Amino acid sequence: MAYKKDGADYSEKQLRKDNPLVSFPRNALTNAEIRSDYGVAVVTDPVDELAPEPLPHRDGFKVVDGEYVELNWLEKRIIEYGPLTKQIEFITENGLTPWQTKVAEIKARHPKE
Repeated sequence: MAYKKDGADYSEKQLRKDNPLVSFPRNALTNAEIRSDYGVAVVTDPVDELAPEPLPHRDGFKVVDGEYVELNWLEKRIIEYGPLTKQIEFITENGLTPWQTKVAEIKARHPKE
């Protein structure tokens, strides 16, 4: 995000330099109240305003350079396995054998190419 004060580019470093007796939190300029108190404005990037709307989510696909591309076998497996914490929870609650069965099913659905 970019900021301006009195028509010039402005940064958190400059804010701290201009106000050496004030203790600011980290990322102070992200706070609207601080920006208002010190006369700093957010500058919107005109490129962001011209950016196309993101494509809607499609299962089994990802967006690359604005086009849908099918996920590869590994990406599909990773999604189905889920986060490591969920995997550990499954094993803890159901045991290792059911997890191994589930992994075999996932691998069968998404074989290596």
